[in-house]
Amino acid sequence: MKKTASLLLGAALVMSLTGCETFLGGSSSSKTASGPVTTQYDCTDGTHFTITRDNKTPNKATLNRQGQAYEMTKVATRTGSDKLQHSSGLTYIGVSNMSSLVNFKQGKNISSECRSEEQTLIQKELDEKRKQEAAAKAAEAKKTATTSKKTTATKKTVRKTTRKVVRKTTRKK
Repeated sequence: MKKTASLLLGAALVMSLTGCETFLGGSSSSKTASGPVTTQYDCTDGTHFTITRDNKTPNKATLNRQGQAYEMTKVATRTGSDKLQHSSGLTYIGVSNMSSLVNFKQGKNISSECRSEEQTLIQKELDEKRKQEAAAKAAEAKKTATTSKKTTATKKTVRKTTRKVVRKTTRKK
């Protein structure tokens, strides 16, 4: 009994020291000073996966999806996006506000529009910025329309005044 309890306590200590707090009910993105970092991604299709990275091996990561672990290798990209590949063709692609899982060997999209907590915050900021830009454009369009109406009204007034002046000058002669 003592041996089992000490093993469980030791396993819990090792898990917390290696950054595995997620499995003990921690946050979706957990890390320690030198241990691995685990990030959870939730997808719009209801699926989710986690990626665990370790600073000791920056070009390697482990992707866990549906109970399977895939040892992924970082691939350089021209765009600067985060790209991890597995020998089976499974590929993770991440940009600032969204991630996707695809299988290039099978030629199919596995999960798209997946986001970590950080990516969700970035997406919310982008959405808010788009709303502000749309509101600014609408205000500018309204201002332009108002100015256009005023200009049209002014032009009509000038035409009427000009006609009156022309009539008066032609009558006097």
